Amino acid sequence: MKTKNVNVLSPGNFRKFGTYHSMVIMDTERLGPPPVEFYRDILKVDFNGKNPAFSVTQISPRPLIAEKFEYHSYTGEAFMPLDGDILIHVAPAGKKETVPYDKIEIFLVPMGTMTAIHPGVWHAAPFVKGEKPIHVLTVLPERTYANDCQTLQFPEQEKIQIILE
Repeated sequence: MKTKNVNVLSPGNFRKFGTYHSMVIMDTERLGPPPVEFYRDILKVDFNGKNPAFSVTQISPRPLIAEKFEYHSYTGEAFMPLDGDILIHVAPAGKKETVPYDKIEIFLVPMGTMTAIHPGVWHAAPFVKGEKPIHVLTVLPERTYANDCQTLQFPEQEKIQIILE
């Protein structure tokens, strides 16, 4: 098994996988004065012209071992931890036969930060940073999990122990 350290999100190191933005720190253009302020178009996701569906994934603490991947050929995906921090593992888009195991990166996604990954980017369910279950808002076109989701189990020699420092 390999080991990998966790990266802090930054525009430079996450750009090849997608984009992100805090949804609780309002530093974007605003419409309307208090008491109702609308912060518009904070983060855009490529859903290939399809309508988004909003789901919640509850993630319980488990060993920090990356051993699975999935990808969506035709759509991006967005997710945001609602009540705690999470860890994600991602790799650049590629075919199932040529998984870029050597390019896997691990990122810490703070509570309230939405990430939007590009179509084809390898990813999987996040890990909890901490000891309590976390709820993650997941945004995909309706039924993507049934119509555009390829999954893969890592070979034993490619599994990764995630190292928190």
